[in-house]
Amino acid sequence: MIAILILLALALWIGLGYLLWKLLLRRLIKGQAPLWITTLLFAAIWLTAPWADEYLGQKEFARLCTAMPDTQFFGPVSIGEGPFFDAQGKPKWENRKQFDAIADGGVVFDSKKGNVTRFDQMFKRTEVNHRIADWPVPVLEQKITYSYAPTGQPILVSYWRGSPGGWLKRTTGFGSHAPYQCGKKTPYPHEQEWIKF
Repeated sequence: MIAILILLALALWIGLGYLLWKLLLRRLIKGQAPLWITTLLFAAIWLTAPWADEYLGQKEFARLCTAMPDTQFFGPVSIGEGPFFDAQGKPKWENRKQFDAIADGGVVFDSKKGNVTRFDQMFKRTEVNHRIADWPVPVLEQKITYSYAPTGQPILVSYWRGSPGGWLKRTTGFGSHAPYQCGKKTPYPHEQEWIKF
């Protein structure tokens, strides 16, 4: 179905270009050689125009990905005795699976967020989204900050950049899930590295 829509849009675009050529160029340009040269230039521009912003946008997006800030980790934070550490400061987990079980435990229900795990209660997540480029393609940036809830101390700041692509992708719906995305330059440290006794 999508292929049929693309073919129909392509046929419409070519038909519109032919009408412009017939009504404008063919009437305005006198002489066979100038008409051939103008026709070839017009066809090249007309057929590549819908993909021009996509092509230029890929280069600009690659540049913005390279310029994206690294993940910044400011931890670990001292949390003292509790579900993660005993009174002597010894961790109550021996492996990652056990740590995840502790972190995912203590679930409380929040009317806005739903079920909130113990770790989510300890670390507040804030998100700021904004557009950092409009042309040749829109580029969105998301900045995520995790902070230690009792003190407000930032623990981790991470960035994500994505783009829905050129106008053709956005119009056809192919850009609805941000086909262009920057990978994180540095991975998140695992949550067990965020805390200490």
